[in-house]
Amino acid sequence: MNGGDERYTSTESEEKALLASLRPTLDDALARERGPMAWWRSRPTPARAAVVALMALGLPIGLTALAGSAFTPAQSVAERAVLIGLSGFAVLLAVVLAMRPLYRPPLSRAVAVATLAATLLSPIAVGILAYASHGAGPIGPAACLGMGLVLSLPGVALVSASARSPQLGATAFAAGAAAGFGGYLAIGLHCPHLEALHVLVTHTPIVLALGLLSVVRGFSTRSNNAAGGGLPRRG
Repeated sequence: MNGGDERYTSTESEEKALLASLRPTLDDALARERGPMAWWRSRPTPARAAVVALMALGLPIGLTALAGSAFTPAQSVAERAVLIGLSGFAVLLAVVLAMRPLYRPPLSRAVAVATLAATLLSPIAVGILAYASHGAGPIGPAACLGMGLVLSLPGVALVSASARSPQLGATAFAAGAAAGFGGYLAIGLHCPHLEALHVLVTHTPIVLALGLLSVVRGFSTRSNNAAGGGLPRRG
């Protein structure tokens, strides 16, 4: 009997120690679910996804408009329409993948990869069309890449704030790519250099870079949570 009591006491002590170690994490999680951002994350997924898509594309264009001309006269109306259409389609795919509700079963690896492939084909298609219309041309100024990344930062913040759960792998890449397409589109509409090499070397990497950075950030966050005994966010 005494042995049983000792085992019970030991188990009870271990449970109390475990609960005590989780208390700071639980307090942080509860604190996170208060305030304006918690209210925003509680909005229905379609509403958040629509706002993310519109803002990711609209904010960078608005910033370039404030800085000067948002649209280069070197670009025809048809080219502009194709760029906007393909970018909007790619953002839609990326947002759908990045903000898939947690209550729905995860997409299969094949579907996720196909969605990402279709997303990334959009800027490549723009580069191919640029070659058909303007030739290969020189690479031109590399400033477009840095400017596009900066213009994408509002979209990065919005996508991150809208996520209800940690974004990893394909989901993380899609989240970063969705934000990157904002800077990509803004630069594509503003830049007077329309040759294929310039578009593919200094515009397209905006999307790729932010997608990869988002993946690294997701795995870093997971590692930190595992090291600190953190609990994943749920939604």
